[in-house]
Amino acid sequence: MTGFPVMLLWERTTDFVHMDTLVNQHECLFLIQGELPGLSDSVRKVHEQEGILEMRWWTATELESTGELVFPEEIASQLRKISN
Repeated sequence: MTGFPVMLLWERTTDFVHMDTLVNQHECLFLIQGELPGLSDSVRKVHEQEGILEMRWWTATELESTGELVFPEEIASQLRKISN
């Protein structure tokens, strides 16, 4: 991604089950500042294949107060550590 201030927040490896399959996933989480472009057709296609119904940007406050299941589960506390 170019044209945006980008900072790597943290990375981790995690295991979880998705659609009856064990997944070992390496994740890199970034802080991106600015207005992002829309998703490309290829990204929308992958989201559809993976059953991703919605994507949105959240503030740390929204993440802390939501009743929805958000992954990674500790993202709000990690964001607070970085912003303090």
